[in-house]
Amino acid sequence: HFFDFNAPGVTNVSLVELQLVIFVISVTVLILLANKNNKDQVEEFLETANRYNRSLFEELPMGLALCDMNGALVDINSAYASIIGRSIEETKDISYWDITPEEYSQQENEQLKRLEDSGRYGPYEKEYIHKDGQCIPVVLRGKLIVLGGVQYILSSVEDISEDKQVEEQLLATENRYRALFDSA
Repeated sequence: HFFDFNAPGVTNVSLVELQLVIFVISVTVLILLANKNNKDQVEEFLETANRYNRSLFEELPMGLALCDMNGALVDINSAYASIIGRSIEETKDISYWDITPEEYSQQENEQLKRLEDSGRYGPYEKEYIHKDGQCIPVVLRGKLIVLGGVQYILSSVEDISEDKQVEEQLLATENRYRALFDSA
């Protein structure tokens, strides 16, 4: 009977009481509008943040991959696909295990155990199998993340081919100087 001013027992409604009721209704409407505007602002902020994060993911020069716990590649950036000589679409059709040489299986199991124990793995070196068959040296590190209640592995992958070539050249140069020094 709060808003029913013609109800039995309500005989004398003052102007102040009416103003109070109108005030309460107005405040309620303003709060509802503010919450809607706030909700719209929050949604706009989240959408902007999502676009920004996606842009970072896609444009970073370091390879990024999101895998499910079985090794299926769920999301990757172009840098990751480039490391293994594939397009993003081609890469999403293969699993992590398809590009990992068999000789790394023990090391992979150790890293998965580390991931299970600490929520992180790496950094560690290994090789990926490129589309043309060559092996590409990489450094990986990653962590467990949960999206929508599902666990995934987010990995960053760096192609260290150039570093390895420089290392080999330095070693070859060092060996030549040692040979010259030893023969002198």
